[in-house]
Amino acid sequence: MQDEFAIGAWRFIPAEDELRSNGERRKLEHRAARTLELLCRHRGAIVSREAILDAVWQGRAVSANSVAIVVSDLREALDDPARSPVHIETVAKRGYRLRDEAAAAPVRRRWPIAAAVALLVLAAIVGWRALTPAAVTLAVSEVADETGDARYAPLAKASSAVLTQAATRETGAVVRQGTSGADYSLRARLILWSGKPTLMMAATDASGTVIWTAMSRGGEDVIPADVNAAMRALRGRLARR
Repeated sequence: MQDEFAIGAWRFIPAEDELRSNGERRKLEHRAARTLELLCRHRGAIVSREAILDAVWQGRAVSANSVAIVVSDLREALDDPARSPVHIETVAKRGYRLRDEAAAAPVRRRWPIAAAVALLVLAAIVGWRALTPAAVTLAVSEVADETGDARYAPLAKASSAVLTQAATRETGAVVRQGTSGADYSLRARLILWSGKPTLMMAATDASGTVIWTAMSRGGEDVIPADVNAAMRALRGRLARR
């Protein structure tokens, strides 16, 4: 038995950090999942940025925009347009609110034992790799902070989480941490471009040849959306190889 929350066409399963809709599954980064769970459990109420920081980051030092980055990533995962969000509302100078819906309360589900056993057997026979959209593996490295300014270290760390989650959700590859033993590698650098923090991304094949590059438009507020768009473009590049 586990909690599930209905959010539009999606069901959110906090215990698995996952969104599901019509057979599609989107894995959320841990802090994004905890933020969404907090909003779900206080649905209809405004949750302040400070409350999110206390509950999710638990006192750890973070960038001033860490909560905004996570909320932007959640909107992307929920297909919730940032300019006119349907689900996660920004309340100026107060915080964020998950809007009420008809199915706002948690849905309690109990899987029949026979169905659960059947799923386990199927997974064992077919294997996880066969169930993924692509068999290629992608190693994702931590974002390198090359700004020369210690103030951007938390942003580089947050960008690493955003990059890993977006690569997992959007590229169709089996994503690994690190740089070895994968078909392709994805590296990113945080630099200052015209005074704005900008993410430079590059993918290489097993021989070290660069096969794809991209960059954010600059600015902490647009990095998450740019990363998601870049990972969708990378998926197309990997599919053509």
